Amino acid sequence: MTLRTVFFTMVCLVVTALHAEQDMNKHTGKCVTKNGINDCKMSAVGSINLAQTNGKYNAKNIFLKMNNKMDGELRLYHEKAKGTDFVRGEFALDNMSSQKLFVKYRVILKDKKGIVAQTAGYIHLTDGRRQKKKISYIELRKQDIKNIASYEIKIDASNKEH
Repeated sequence: MTLRTVFFTMVCLVVTALHAEQDMNKHTGKCVTKNGINDCKMSAVGSINLAQTNGKYNAKNIFLKMNNKMDGELRLYHEKAKGTDFVRGEFALDNMSSQKLFVKYRVILKDKKGIVAQTAGYIHLTDGRRQKKKISYIELRKQDIKNIASYEIKIDASNKEH
């Protein structure tokens, strides 16, 4: 019985890892190097149901890969505090280059009719693993959160400040 449980657990972990790697390949940036400046751009689109997420530990993870030196994920989730509904998010990024990276991002949430909400900002990454950077929270009505069906993420990353 124990051997069967261990085998089943290992199969689940392998399937989950393969599924995550498959998603990561979908959201890969294109990079260009010119005069010593690395410039990477990425646009990712996908479906999302934020009404099913209920807090940081049940977030929708969107895997991102700019190049072989920078990757990570964006976690989006729905949170309720004092009767108000929010969409919150957090980038968890790895910068394995030896240079500081400057990241400009825009996260757009859409329903069937069009854009419901968006947020944008800048992130300055030093070299290192798992650097967590929160994005601004978005206050929405509960009905708007239920209607959100897709996301779009636009990222520009460079070793020179934008």
